[in-house]
Amino acid sequence: MNHEFHKVQKGTKGIDVTVLQAFLHSSMFTGKDGNPLEIDGVCGDNTVYAINTFKKLNGVYKIGETEWKPDGVFDETCWERLGLGVVKNA
Repeated sequence: MNHEFHKVQKGTKGIDVTVLQAFLHSSMFTGKDGNPLEIDGVCGDNTVYAINTFKKLNGVYKIGETEWKPDGVFDETCWERLGLGVVKNA
């Protein structure tokens, strides 16, 4: 059975956020406050900061963009960068 990952952005809660936070934490990404990212299953300001840092370091852009802009969204392109499953936008 495959898990279908969903888009994570500020306010998102649940298992997808927990998986993302665990990855970011274990990869030494910090929150906006400079502390190790807390794994609580809720996408708040610290998780958004870590998402933006991940996207910047990995050159993840939106389609049609030629430079990185912080949007705080961990979407299909990001999950694919990690080699993880199909993404649902719900």
